[in-house]
Amino acid sequence: MGTPLQGGLAGLAKTASLEWKNVCCHAIDIAPDWKETNEIAETVVAELLNSDLKGPVEVGLDSGSRFTLELKSSPYPQGEINLNPGDVVVITGGARGVTASAACALAKHAKPTIVLMGRSSRPTPEPEWLAAIDDQAAIKKAILENEFSNNNITPVQLEKAFKKHMANREIMENLDKIRNSGASVLYYSADVRDFNKVTSILNEVRSAHGPVRGIIHGAGALEDCTIIDKTLDQFENVFDTKVKGLNVLLEATRQDTLKYLVLFSSVTARIGNNGQSDYAMANEVLNKIAQQESMKRPDCKVTSINWGPGTGEWYVRL
Repeated sequence: MGTPLQGGLAGLAKTASLEWKNVCCHAIDIAPDWKETNEIAETVVAELLNSDLKGPVEVGLDSGSRFTLELKSSPYPQGEINLNPGDVVVITGGARGVTASAACALAKHAKPTIVLMGRSSRPTPEPEWLAAIDDQAAIKKAILENEFSNNNITPVQLEKAFKKHMANREIMENLDKIRNSGASVLYYSADVRDFNKVTSILNEVRSAHGPVRGIIHGAGALEDCTIIDKTLDQFENVFDTKVKGLNVLLEATRQDTLKYLVLFSSVTARIGNNGQSDYAMANEVLNKIAQQESMKRPDCKVTSINWGPGTGEWYVRL
């Protein structure tokens, strides 16, 4: 537990086992208090020699013991949210998608002050020529007429402008939902990996609203590509958004007494996924950091939610 980053290797091995069909891949976890190196070496060799391609990828070894993992159903957790009205909760991942849904639900139940951070620009009111249009084709036609004066533009340029407007609309709608629930909400455009920017934002928030009491780290990025073709830039974008972003948040809130630390991980961390070695690694590191932080923060509820692939299912690992 001293080095959560090592957990990422398990995510790599599990993804490699899916991408490399004829390669036996293993993530072997050695018990930290097992010190007999010769016995460890013999046990690891025996594990490799007796493995097959259909066996478990992730294995734990101790003197005389072998452990594997399996998922089990568990009851839905019950309880009250321990937040006072106005308590500051920082949510990364912007005001869109699942993070926005979580923010809206939290606003309804606890009435906190929600601080949303996302890469999208701060939302602005829609222009009159766009506000009343909902049909996609009509929106694109209006964008073409009003922003490009019907000049020749590429489909890529038009699609980019369309997505920008739709992101702005979604953020504005979600901010209104949160406010209508009786909670306060602030939106900041920021890269969660930028320590100076995040620190500046949180200092501003503390001055106006008090200390941070909760963090929901939902920021993420995807650069799906097989291991053999993945570039360093792709890997860093995916891995750092999750892992470096979380470390920035934890460092920037060292002075705050957190009541909640919630991490949006993925079931990909548990089982791997084709083209998502970096995503599996990053999310498995999040799971391990959650375990470590839960031990360091006995008065803070620490949860890592391993979301399923669009199924609505989720898995909690503490």
